[in-house]
Amino acid sequence: MKLKKLTALSMTAALAVSALTGCGSAETEENKGNNNESGKTTAAESFADALEKGSSMETYTMDGKLNFSIKADELMSDEYTQAMLGVFGIEGDELKGELTFEEKIKGTDAYQCTIGVEFGNIDSDITELIYVDDTLYVNVKMICDFVETVAEKMDMSSEVKPYLQLIPEGDYVAVTSDMLDQFANDIMAGAGTSVEGIPDVNEEEAKKAIFYLADEMEKIAKKGENSYSDKDGYTITMNNDNAVSLLKAFVDVFAEDGEEILKNIEVFTGDLGVTADDMKENMGMGSAEDIEALLKDAESVKDSDTKVSVEMNSNYTGAEGEGVFDFGIDATVKDSQMDMGIGFEMKVKEAADLNIAAPESVMAQEDIDALIEMLNGTGSYEENSDMDTLDSVA
Repeated sequence: MKLKKLTALSMTAALAVSALTGCGSAETEENKGNNNESGKTTAAESFADALEKGSSMETYTMDGKLNFSIKADELMSDEYTQAMLGVFGIEGDELKGELTFEEKIKGTDAYQCTIGVEFGNIDSDITELIYVDDTLYVNVKMICDFVETVAEKMDMSSEVKPYLQLIPEGDYVAVTSDMLDQFANDIMAGAGTSVEGIPDVNEEEAKKAIFYLADEMEKIAKKGENSYSDKDGYTITMNNDNAVSLLKAFVDVFAEDGEEILKNIEVFTGDLGVTADDMKENMGMGSAEDIEALLKDAESVKDSDTKVSVEMNSNYTGAEGEGVFDFGIDATVKDSQMDMGIGFEMKVKEAADLNIAAPESVMAQEDIDALIEMLNGTGSYEENSDMDTLDSVA
């Protein structure tokens, strides 16, 4: 099925991102190398080992947060912006918000996720997604409740309510695997490609490649200056001060392992038609003179008025079947006029079993089709709607 092909690739890509952003785990003298005998706690022995242990979980819960903040002297200098953000209780020179994710995952068979948002005086769930029996269920009632909450803040309830009354009876809309396939194809077509054009990726080969690249990432971080710590989990830090040392470490590691690094990258991309030497040339690392010039140019980063910092932390502990995986990443960009940050954190807890079932309150497909026809101007839909009110609003 095309959908499963796309889903498998998406999961592989997610693992790859985790690898390249520094997934790791705690390592202490007390529990290093413990093999779960007598129910003792286990911790990863290396960067790649932590990633492997975390990715081995099949049934688990996950709580995640994606947050952002922007602080600038003239962030809300015009009256229109002040008025719009003031509706949500936001004043001053700082704008911040957070998306929350509460997930339950049972292998590749079932998935449940509640998505929420915190932004000013808005603190609400947005929707819930349930995937089971090759069908995705989207909680439309929660979406309508969220829209109504925002409309109330903006004093637009009377304009929005007639549209919400058109929604058919039922809390969830069911999206079948065929519909998901079509949706995936539409998305890929918009990007100028197709699901069929996605290269096949062997799951086991992909995992091995990710773990290898994670190990290389750790090797580079350890060679850098003040860029690696194994206290309270593994932490990798990249900023203006250690950028040159990390670049030099990358040059050294790529000179030694370039062909193998390229080989593992091509597990995901397919044959790139280049050699490691070609890549060195393309990155300005073809000769000793080129490398010296590259490092000299990079020295200017230290004195740049724009300060960039990326910090990644990860930790894995737990007995067999009870693993706990923590991961976080924070990135900031600062200059004399702006301070911007974005961060993501998650806690994953392994579970023996989870109950994920299809919802009972599902909209009838014929009601959905009728609503779509009405909105397209090709049919009529009377249930739960007041067309005179809707026409007056439009």
